[in-house]
Amino acid sequence: MQIPNSIGTLPNVTAIDLSDNTLTGPIPSSMQNMSKLIILRLHNNMLDGEIPTWLFKITTLMELFIGGKGNSLIWNNEAKIVPNCNLMLLSMSSCNISGQIPEWISSQKDMRQIPMSVSKLNSLEILDLSTNRFFGDTLPFFGDKSNLDTIDLSYNNFSGNIPINFPKGIRNLYLGGNKFSGNIPRDLTKLVNLRILDIHENNITGDLQNTLPQIQTLEVLVLRNNSLQGYIPSNIHNLTSLRILDLSHNNLTGSEIPSSLGNLKALKLLNMSRNMISGRIPVSFGNLQNIESLDLSHNEISGPIPQSLVNLFQLTVLDVSNNKLRGKIPFGGQMDTMNSFENNSGLCGMQIKVTCLEDIRPLRPLEGADEKQSWFLWEGTWVGFPVGFFTSILIMGYFLDFLRLFKIW
Repeated sequence: MQIPNSIGTLPNVTAIDLSDNTLTGPIPSSMQNMSKLIILRLHNNMLDGEIPTWLFKITTLMELFIGGKGNSLIWNNEAKIVPNCNLMLLSMSSCNISGQIPEWISSQKDMRQIPMSVSKLNSLEILDLSTNRFFGDTLPFFGDKSNLDTIDLSYNNFSGNIPINFPKGIRNLYLGGNKFSGNIPRDLTKLVNLRILDIHENNITGDLQNTLPQIQTLEVLVLRNNSLQGYIPSNIHNLTSLRILDLSHNNLTGSEIPSSLGNLKALKLLNMSRNMISGRIPVSFGNLQNIESLDLSHNEISGPIPQSLVNLFQLTVLDVSNNKLRGKIPFGGQMDTMNSFENNSGLCGMQIKVTCLEDIRPLRPLEGADEKQSWFLWEGTWVGFPVGFFTSILIMGYFLDFLRLFKIW
């Protein structure tokens, strides 16, 4: 049985659900006359023919479910579509779709679920569905036969645990700006080619101990704006290819920053700001030869700033403000141009125009003062000696006259 062509004579119908039947034949062209249609569900039938592009011209259409088990519908990969609708839900499973995901899908900003059919696109290399309104806690299952190199699902409304059903060979994974929660899954270690992992601005909890140091291919790791706890693992030095490490805006603690971070010679950006990290800045940070930006601000870091930081010739940004640092700020090299040291009451140095105690020179006597003092001493001696001598004689004479008078009396 086919869908009757007369269905198009129902202009006021807003929803059609003919799913899970045994309907055959093509989708009747008369449906394009249904100007108020919001929901169209034709999936899991035995329909055939080409999927008509006019479906996407129905301006009121918000949900479209076609394809599914038993159908023989075919998607024209050469079709050029400029949709007039604003879809929220789209399902086109088992429609023999190949090649790239049609560009028009990215224009559907209200779409809530990713079409499961994308998992069948084995030749697809880049899947970018960022900055939409997709939601849910499940994603299409991408098998290991997939050639996907990059998946960008950032800035949507996905929730639940971080999914792990990504192709084993994927290299770039962007999941930031969603509502993922829970721990970082250990199964991410199976992504043996992963270079970029960006899951910033979610609600990820737990610690970094068991998972991340095992993904030795990582070059970019962005975990800012989450709820990570615990301390930075010392075996993070296993990530020898790491160029960007952003752990800012979390709840990380620890009585010391691991000195092994200094072994990450490829590191260009290190951001650990706005945590609760204590301890001292490791001297080994002076080994970060390629570091350009180092942000340790808004923590509880104490002690001095290591002199070794003057060896960081590529450094353009250093922010250690709002800590408990003390002592003299190193000078020389790029350190002379840094100025983000505020709210560290124990610091001093020329960068903040606070003189250090060890730089205060003792007062020197005026030139010639010693000679003048010596002259006055000798002059006093030569003047005082004769005066004292004659004074003594006069006193003794007076005393003798007094005794003589006493005897006469």
